[in-house]
Amino acid sequence: MEICIAQIKDRNIMLKLEGQHVYIDGQIEHIRGLTDAILHDFAADLAAVPCAEHPGYQARLNARRAAFLARLLGMAASEASQDVVSRLLDSVHYDVLVFLGEADDYA
Repeated sequence: MEICIAQIKDRNIMLKLEGQHVYIDGQIEHIRGLTDAILHDFAADLAAVPCAEHPGYQARLNARRAAFLARLLGMAASEASQDVVSRLLDSVHYDVLVFLGEADDYA
């Protein structure tokens, strides 16, 4: 299964699970305990965000992505993988803060 876990500068960052192997943005990462069921739940959570035309739609998606990435951070089995997930978490969280007016847009 493959799913978008972040958007950075209009580029989708994809997570792909193949058997026990986890790929983030095409690179294998050491993530333990991630299952198809967890990814299906995350996909359902994203699909439940209402109204794609609403101005807060991306912020809502990113808030849910941030929650998933925080969970994924707990599953990261190496420092390098923790760094990758942390960077993505920081990015989606920052985008939510920009939408809420609590941070300046860096674009």
